[in-house]
Amino acid sequence: MASSKILVVEDEGIVAIGLQHKLQRLGYQVPQVVASGEQAIDIARAEHPDLVLMDIWLEGAIDGTEAAYQIYTKLGIPVIYITAYTGEEVLDRAKLANPFGYLVKPIRDSELNATIKMALYKHQAERKKLSQPTVDTRSPTRLQVEDLIWEADLGKLPETVQQILRWFPQVLYVHATSPYCRVIRDARENIVLEFRMPLHELDHYFTNVAFLRVHRSYLVNPQQVLCIHRKSNSCYELWIKDQEQLVTIPVGRSYLSSLRQLHPHWFQVKSQ
Repeated sequence: MASSKILVVEDEGIVAIGLQHKLQRLGYQVPQVVASGEQAIDIARAEHPDLVLMDIWLEGAIDGTEAAYQIYTKLGIPVIYITAYTGEEVLDRAKLANPFGYLVKPIRDSELNATIKMALYKHQAERKKLSQPTVDTRSPTRLQVEDLIWEADLGKLPETVQQILRWFPQVLYVHATSPYCRVIRDARENIVLEFRMPLHELDHYFTNVAFLRVHRSYLVNPQQVLCIHRKSNSCYELWIKDQEQLVTIPVGRSYLSSLRQLHPHWFQVKSQ
């Protein structure tokens, strides 16, 4: 593992250079040091390093947490956070990107090396596990975040749902595909997280924060809805626009009456 390639993402120049020198002394390759989340995603996609060291607080449109989320979920590259902040809110938000470690500045060489080795080992073990058939024995009160398990009892679910929507307000809908309920954030069907529980048990926690049940398998965020389109005499679908892409969600007939009462304008908009 000592020859692993590591991408450093740090917007403080002196800290970035210091990290690069430390990693090289430890025997790691450091082909790139970048200062923004956007650069980190581009370089990770082009170079595909074995691991990314990511500062949480970065200037620009994409902060370290969002960059880490995209790098891990889209590219499968593990991320270790580096930061000077240890507040609970920072740590809670950081968890959603599934970091493989967390280093607080100033970073000692021994701590840096140990955290990297453990992260690489954990990532290798998870990839091996995912390549093998397994029997899922998880309880229905566990919550899965991008192939990693976050233990959560039912009493904490209201807080969990509120945190998800606070950090990812653009969430479009929740889709039930047994045995999971997947929280979808965009038209590319990127998953924020998965609940291993049926939708009828999860429904309450999302409708309490204004989501609507529109089908036996779907909850939607009404703030993202364009209109309800009538495909035929007995078939309706709900249209959601994510940037320039259109997402369609089926609407169950048993939900039409309540939707007409709550949002009559959805039925009046002419779809194009």
